[in-house]
Amino acid sequence: MRPAWLEELTFKYRSSIANLFVLHFNVNDYAGPDNRRVRDVVIQDFLENPAYAPQGKPRRVVAIYNRAEGITFSRPGMREEFIRILTGERIRPEDDIKLPIAPGQAFALLDKLIYSEPSAVVIEQAETILPVEELASMDQEELRALTFVKKWAGDVRLNRMGSPVVLLAGSLAELHPHLRLASTKIESIMVPLPDLEARQLYIEAMVEKRRLKLAIEPRELANATAGLSRILIEDIGLRAEATGQPITVDFARDRKESLIRAEFGDVLEIAEPRFDFTALGGLTEAKLFAAKNIVAPLRTGNYRRVPLGVLLTGPSGTGKSAFFYALVAEAGVNGVKLNFGKILGPYVGLSEQNLEKALLGIESLAPCLVLIDEIDQLLQRGNGGDSGVQQRLFARMLDFMSNPANRGRIVFVAATNRPDLMDPALKRPGRFDRKIPFLLPGWAERVAILQAVHGRYGMTGNPDWEEAASRTQGYTGAELESVVLKAWELAEDAGRSEITQEDIDGALERIRPSTAQVEFMSDLAILECDDKDVLPPEFRDLLDDRKALEERVQRFKLMNLR
Repeated sequence: MRPAWLEELTFKYRSSIANLFVLHFNVNDYAGPDNRRVRDVVIQDFLENPAYAPQGKPRRVVAIYNRAEGITFSRPGMREEFIRILTGERIRPEDDIKLPIAPGQAFALLDKLIYSEPSAVVIEQAETILPVEELASMDQEELRALTFVKKWAGDVRLNRMGSPVVLLAGSLAELHPHLRLASTKIESIMVPLPDLEARQLYIEAMVEKRRLKLAIEPRELANATAGLSRILIEDIGLRAEATGQPITVDFARDRKESLIRAEFGDVLEIAEPRFDFTALGGLTEAKLFAAKNIVAPLRTGNYRRVPLGVLLTGPSGTGKSAFFYALVAEAGVNGVKLNFGKILGPYVGLSEQNLEKALLGIESLAPCLVLIDEIDQLLQRGNGGDSGVQQRLFARMLDFMSNPANRGRIVFVAATNRPDLMDPALKRPGRFDRKIPFLLPGWAERVAILQAVHGRYGMTGNPDWEEAASRTQGYTGAELESVVLKAWELAEDAGRSEITQEDIDGALERIRPSTAQVEFMSDLAILECDDKDVLPPEFRDLLDDRKALEERVQRFKLMNLR
């Protein structure tokens, strides 16, 4: 079965929609179970297919260019034919005729080729030849290459000649903007990462070919390798083969994490959940909302109910990040953290490149949940002092987050303790559809949190959790976890294997709540809330008097300014 991107390329070429194509993203991957590269599929299934050539005749020359090797050819004999077209003279295979490697000189020869007779040209690693640079910074060879490509893109004669040009690039953002704007005869087509079914087919073929040992079913391994190319899945198989151990879920995920880091740097981080909602104490309303509007719809396919984005607001330590990781486990989809602060780069165009690569990575992991922590600090519109970089990044994120095609595929989950500092455009419906406050836990929730932490870490002992909860008013969820861990530490220091009430008492003497700005951030979270159902019952009345809340928030801000 031909991949969808190749079908799109074929249709657009045969319809004369374009004569120059930019294939981008997963262009260096295998294209199927037989370990043929994407380039090979393009060449063999399209450029050399007589059905897609004028009068049904095969193209006699398909030339391939990259900056390292210069001009090469897809099949034996094409080099001699290429020389004949250029010189009018026939040569023998053994004749040592040097072809130029520099892009400007090489493109001049390719230009003559495609206008002489039906042929095809493939430009590999196009971003190394036509980089994002100011024209004044480009060398003469790059400028000549850019001029030729713009010419090919805008010349309708190439359609009639039957001479398509295909550029392969890792990212559109890494190509020169003059090229991207050159002509409507340029069509960009994304080569995606393999989906679940494609990964499973490749894994099954790889296991059969290499006789690999799987401790899990191919389907399970396919699920665990979401977001990886076939080449990277092969890497997992080769490492398992080299060590002689069977492939487990943990083995695949550990390797996947390092591969994702190598591919996307620190911008994307795989979120592997350590526990689900049952190990997360309190947060009753938030868990109920998520179960109804995210978990169940994602599992049943009722995507209309799934919000495009959810904003978690409230003081630090109230469980926002922990909630996200537990939600990933509950939903059974991929989880990823977008480290937006790592996107900004020191060079022209690098920030935009980093963002586009990250967004493509997120798309490849779909269905997935995406965490943006401290969004009020990281995602800002900017003031133009950085040549508009932040404004462009902000606009691109708004566009991506509000794309209705992502509903049910990508859910952004952002966390902040200062929603008042966020750009209003971010908080509009269609970006963050729902806003959930995370507040200081009440007595019953504190009991649940203390017990949950005790069970999550596999601790023993049976102290009076209700009594401990009555003494921890004003503690955040994180501070309650610290109390339990400190009690365990005291028990170990005393040579005991179980936590006693004495240990809890000792922990409470040492772990004190941080009350700084907690009330202020709680008021902000309540003020931001747009649905009473996600508020704990004891806070719902506060939402009825928004004016009083706003005045209290304003008084705090004025006090801090003095």
